[in-house]
Amino acid sequence: MLFRSDVAGNTSSAATVTYTLDTTPPPVPVVVAPGSPSSVLRPTFGISDAESGVVLSCVFSDPHGDPLTSGVCPSNGRFDTAGNGDGTYTLSVTATDAAGNTSAAATATYLLDTTPPPVPVVVAPGSPSNNTTPTFTISDGEPTAVRSEEHTSELQSHHD
Repeated sequence: MLFRSDVAGNTSSAATVTYTLDTTPPPVPVVVAPGSPSSVLRPTFGISDAESGVVLSCVFSDPHGDPLTSGVCPSNGRFDTAGNGDGTYTLSVTATDAAGNTSAAATATYLLDTTPPPVPVVVAPGSPSNNTTPTFTISDGEPTAVRSEEHTSELQSHHD
């Protein structure tokens, strides 16, 4: 409390001032990456913090580590990778409270893969043949490719 007095001995009413010292940073934000690998060019991340009223700052970097976006995180959590190629993108997020304390960074990655696998190699058995259960050999140069078969081929029988 602070009082003021004049030369005549008059004393003012008390003035009260409050000061709050806050040196504690907010908790590390929570960042949830979208499922990947994916071919989505504008992935959406989940971004939040347990402390209300913080400002969430984002740095979204391309596969070479160069920042594409830096500043306040978008409210929808969406980032644009268009024109930057396939690879692993990194999102780094910090929270800053009203006192100016900044949290440690949380990071999440997103793997953009827009390149289709190579055309599979299909080797048919010798033809013509009388084999009613022919075996076809299928191979692919990409080990992570998922095999998908479409049974639209037609077996043609030729009887002589």
